[in-house]
Amino acid sequence: MFKNRTFNLLSLACVIINSFIILLNWNSLPAEIPSHFSTSGAPDTFASKWLMLLFPLLSIGIYFFTGLMIKNPSMVRNYPYHITTETRNAHYEVIREMGSWIRFGIIWIFTYIEILLIDYITGSNKINGLSLIFPIVLVIFVTVLIMRKGNKINSNESKISRQ
Repeated sequence: MFKNRTFNLLSLACVIINSFIILLNWNSLPAEIPSHFSTSGAPDTFASKWLMLLFPLLSIGIYFFTGLMIKNPSMVRNYPYHITTETRNAHYEVIREMGSWIRFGIIWIFTYIEILLIDYITGSNKINGLSLIFPIVLVIFVTVLIMRKGNKINSNESKISRQ
């Protein structure tokens, strides 16, 4: 439970940071900003600076919609493992933990992309595809760990029921 609260607070902090970054840098952004980069790191598509508002808006949406799942995991029907009445509470705790971790990871990725983009626009950094590998691998790693935890609950239940 402590980990879930910690990651929920970190997610909320990222949403707030995401919004403040835009507010602090809004006037210094040019009217058109890069919206896509080639593999060499050069911008190849441009869009209005209003596109930058997408990062905090998506972060806010993800924060609240994943919050619904975390509060009430029974609303989600497509789990990667079988849930029985005996294992429901244990599985729901795993789902709450997974939701907290993944919510933080995704919001952190949006914040990270926003920071990289603003650094690029202000001329202090170069964007390359490798800079996004760590946060994406983190989200995938956490997802795999949580799925293994859920499968372990099922295997423990089947061992108990066989005895």
